[in-house]
Parts: sequence; C-alpha cells; structure tokens
Amino acid sequence: SPGRIEQGIDDALSSEISGFRIKNRFPIFGNLLYRWDNLQHGWNDWVLDYDHRKQSDFLRDLEVGIDDWGDMIFALVAMMLFVTCGYWFISWFRERPRKPELYEIYFGQLLKKLQKLGLEKPQSEDTRAFLQRVQSRGFRQPDQVAKIINLYNLIKYGPGKPNALSLNNLRNLVNSIRI
Repeated sequence: SPGRIEQGIDDALSSEISGFRIKNRFPIFGNLLYRWDNLQHGWNDWVLDYDHRKQSDFLRDLEVGIDDWGDMIFALVAMMLFVTCGYWFISWFRERPRKPELYEIYFGQLLKKLQKLGLEKPQSEDTRAFLQRVQSRGFRQPDQVAKIINLYNLIKYGPGKPNALSLNNLRNLVNSIRI
C-alpha cells in the first residue's frame, strides 16, 4: 500500500519482527542478536538434531578409521590411557627431587668426613653453630673447616650464582681435610 511505502519499513513491520528493527536502529545490538540466533541454530543442528547419519558422517570426516561403536570405544580408552600417562609423567617430572648443587655435594662430603669423628650436623643446626661445635671438640684442622664453612655460606647465600673458581676452591678445601 502507498501509505506503508511513505511511512518506511520500521512502521510497516509488525512488532513480532523486532530483531529487524533493532538491527536497523542499533547495529551493535542487531549484530549480537544475529550471533545469538546463529549460536542457537548451531546448537539445534549439532546437538538436538544429532542422529546416526550425522555421527557416521562426522566419524568418516575425521579419517581415523573409526567406523563403528567398537572402534569408538577402543579409541576413547586409548585416548584416556594416553592422557592419564601423560598427566602422570608430567606430575612425576615436576615433583621429582632436584639434583643438588655442587656446593651442597662438597659440603655433604665434609659432613661425611666429620661424621666419622662423631660430629654430626642436624638439619636444623646453623653452619656457624656447627663450626663452633667442631672447634670446641678439638678437631686438628679447625681453620680448614672454618674456611670451608665460610666459603660454603658465601656461595650459598651470597649474591648471584657461584662461579667455577669458588666451587673449585671449595672442592679442594674439602679434599684437603684428612681424617
């Protein structure tokens, strides 16, 4: 009718087609409504209307050789085993004990030597307190042990990474201790 042409399409349409009006007046909301409608259509197509034919087409399109339910179950079990083993391996790799630093190994060698004389250092004891105990027991090389402990503390608690020279000095000092 000529009246509808003169009034425009927004007035000519009924209120049931409000999505079209919103799209014309507010493009951002219209685009959101269009995307929502597209999402609903995808849901209906892939979830609600999913039948045996679509399942067969989907499995064929994967091109992995899955033709029936038995193959599907086997593939799912294999995939679950693979994921479980991968998770276990990653967990084991992250939780494995770290390799001790070289200065810890050298200090451990000193502690083993002193342990033969009955001088054991508990984990909770400070290295300076341990040095005082060693000196009070009358150990015949207390200056060597003091140098080792001071160098160990400097390497462990000092700024930056230990250099090769200080690690080499620590090793030589530990090897010079004779029990």
